[in-house]
Parts: sequence; C-alpha cells; structure tokens
Amino acid sequence: MVTPAPTIGKTSKSKELPENVQKTIEECSPKISVNNGNLLKESLLGKGNPSNEVCLALINFGKTCHVAFTKLMISKKPAADESKIWARSKSNWKYCSRDVSDNPPEISSSLTQTLLECGPKIEEKYGVQIRDNLLGKVKLNREACVILIRWGERCHLAFSEFLISKERDQDPSTVRERSKAAWKYCDQTRLPSTIYHLEMEAFASLLVDVKSLESSLPKNGFSLEWCSHATDVLRKMHSHFKFLIINKKFIKVPKFDNDKNYYEEYSNECENLMEFCNMIKLAISRMDRYHLMV
Repeated sequence: MVTPAPTIGKTSKSKELPENVQKTIEECSPKISVNNGNLLKESLLGKGNPSNEVCLALINFGKTCHVAFTKLMISKKPAADESKIWARSKSNWKYCSRDVSDNPPEISSSLTQTLLECGPKIEEKYGVQIRDNLLGKVKLNREACVILIRWGERCHLAFSEFLISKERDQDPSTVRERSKAAWKYCDQTRLPSTIYHLEMEAFASLLVDVKSLESSLPKNGFSLEWCSHATDVLRKMHSHFKFLIINKKFIKVPKFDNDKNYYEEYSNECENLMEFCNMIKLAISRMDRYHLMV
C-alpha cells in the first residue's frame, strides 16, 4: 500500500515552520510513499549524484513539494547544516530534472491498440478497483474478480503496463507482481455460481437490447444510427459467447450443458452480423458523402 510520508511532528529541537510551508507539506504528503520519502531524505543528507530511483521519486514529487520537504529537513537539523542541505537540494533537482524527463514514457502502438480494444469491455467502477489493487490500495472483491476474468489476461496485462507508464512513483516490478498475483487469485477462486449468475444477468440485458433493435428497425431501410447501435449490441453478445466458450467447464447451462457448438455457432453468427452491419454503415456513409458532393 502506498502510505503517505510521515506526518510533520514537532520536537523540542525542531524549528517552527511557516504556516504556508506546513500547508504545502500536508498537501504533498499523499504524493509520496514512506520508502520514497526516506530515499529523498537520504539523498539530501548524502553525497554524490542521486540514483535513478531517487530521481524518479523526486520528479514525480514536484519542485514545490521538494522545496517544502527541504525546508522541513532543515528545521530538524542544526543551523550549521542549513547551507549544505540547501545546496544539496538544488543540486539534486538540477541533476534529476536534466536526466529525467517530465513526460511519461511513450506507449507502444501495439499496447495502445490493445488498450483501445479492451477499454470498452470493462465498466469504470471495476477499472478503478483493479487500478487501486495494482497500486496496492485495495483487495479485489469477488465481483471484481469475475469481471477481471471476463476482461481477460491480455487486457489485464496491457492495463498493468499502461499504469506503470503513468504512475512513475510506483516500482514497475512491484506492479507487475501485483498484476500476476491478482490474475492468479481470481483465476483460482472464481466461483461457477457467481459467474453463472452474472453472465445470465448480462445475457438477459443483451436480449432486451436485441428486442429493442428489432422494434426500432427503420421501415424505410437501415439508418447509420441503427447500424451503429446494432454493431455495439452484437459486439457485446459476441464477447458474451466467447466467454462462455472459454469458461465452459465453469458455467453449466442445463439445456446446452454438453453442446459447446451452441456457443460457437452463436459466436460466429454474431461475427457475421457485425460484418454485415459494418458493410451497411460503410455504404450509408458513402451515400451521405455522395449526396453532399452532389
């Protein structure tokens, strides 16, 4: 868990800090972990250039917080050390801001594509819980585990790498370990009854969408809006059937318990219908452009 740096404590030897500095330190504390706080403290009191790990923590902390942190350190040290700590503070910032870019590392095109494909497959509230789990803030509950398994390992790993690129105060190896642990935990503890219940709820919702598509089908032919909605519904249904195929041993649907072809047949049908809808959308789009030109 990312724990805020130790709160400001007044000792008999500490100098009184101005109120504005106290406020800045309180605002900055949540931005840094105890481990990184100790690294920055050691770098202010040490010699030589700070390590890459210290620089990453320092840049993520920000210059305003770094200056306030330096003033806090000075308040706890003898007056004779003040000039040395200030000089060290300025030297550290200059060195790190030169060698460490303020911009996060670029995300590869393949990872970007995966994220674009995976993003629509998960609700925001579960995405937040999975993110907080990777940051060590929370444990995944049973429902989130089911959603994670539905999301798939590929999407989960891609999300982990994306998070690493954004959360630069986090140790990449630690985030990857949490990612693997979360997948292993959810994969081993998924409960057939829970998965079945959620999948049937999702499928029932999809059936409502399908019926609404049937009732809203334009009498004068397909519209671009209707085809877009149809494609979205079919994509969800396709994902649903693919999930059932992969998790056949965990989900028992009485009528089709021994008929895996049932899932594959409907999955393939969804793919065909999506392709058909995309062709219709393309044709309508081209017709619209033609009318504009005419």
